[in-house]
Amino acid sequence: MIQLYLLSLAYLLLGACLILVRRYDGSLMLLVDMKASLRKNRLGQLLLVLAGIVISAGLLFMPMMPGPVILGDLIPAIAVLFLAVHYLSSAAGNGLGGKLRALLSQKEFEKARIPVEESQRILAETIGLESDDTARHQKARRLLGWFCLTVAALHFFFPSFVLI
Repeated sequence: MIQLYLLSLAYLLLGACLILVRRYDGSLMLLVDMKASLRKNRLGQLLLVLAGIVISAGLLFMPMMPGPVILGDLIPAIAVLFLAVHYLSSAAGNGLGGKLRALLSQKEFEKARIPVEESQRILAETIGLESDDTARHQKARRLLGWFCLTVAALHFFFPSFVLI
C-alpha cells in the first residue's frame, strides 16, 4: 500500500530529524520549534505514539509488494515502533502508566512538568555537567536517530526489497 509506505517514510524522517536536530545543527529553527511545541503539546505526543503503533502494524500486515505479510517491511516496522516507544518514553511521568496518564490527562501533564528540574537539566547540559546516565541516554537517542534515518533511506531507495 503506497500511502502507508509514504507515511512510514515521513514518520521515520521526521523522527530522525527531531532526534538529531539538537545534536548536529540547532540552526534549523523549524525543527527546533517543532520539537519544543511537541514537548508542550500532550495531544501531539499522544498522536505521534498512536500513529507510530498504527503505522508499524500496517507495515507488518500490508507491506510493499512483493513482500510477504509480516516479513515484508519488518525492519521499517521495527524502526517505527522504536520511534513510537521513544516518543512515549520521553513523555512526562514516572513509569508507563504515569506517562500514559500524563498524555491522557491535562492535570497529570501539568503536574509532571516541573520547570525547576528542566532548567537545571538544561544548565547542566549547557556547561557540560551531564551525568553518565544522561550521556548514555543521549548516545542511545543519537543511535536511534541515525538508525531511523538509515532505514528511511534504504526503504526509499529499495521500496519493494523484501525485509527492508
